[in-house]
Amino acid sequence: MSAEAVALVRESWGHLAPQGTALATATYAQLFALEPQLEARAAGTDRAEAARTLAGSIAVVVDTLDEPEALVAYAALLGRETVSLGFTRRDYVLFGDALLTTLQAALEPAWSQALHDAWVEAYTLVVSIMRRAGDRISGEFAPGLPPAP
Repeated sequence: MSAEAVALVRESWGHLAPQGTALATATYAQLFALEPQLEARAAGTDRAEAARTLAGSIAVVVDTLDEPEALVAYAALLGRETVSLGFTRRDYVLFGDALLTTLQAALEPAWSQALHDAWVEAYTLVVSIMRRAGDRISGEFAPGLPPAP
């Protein structure tokens, strides 16, 4: 990611971090509105704990966007965890949509195309690492990528 994109993500997260758990809760609500079947799959999950975990994960990702080794290690861990929870490729897309919608609503009127693009770039980067790590466990491989060694 460019230094400018990292700065945009960090600055915007700095405004949101104090409400990180509420933002994560709103993201899950948006996700379940997009795909009600995911809410059924999450039955029995401690939603408050899941929101705290998501907020913490976003914070770690934002903090390590310009530290490739740390970002890859953390995103790979997340990828292994999400595949063990049954995440699919479609779930990552839906979650990204839910996250962006929530971020935009929380940051209005400061939301801009540049901010949108920076968050999309960050999410795409992290998810590509997560999926690659998850693929190693599930045996599923991303289109166009050779199998992991």
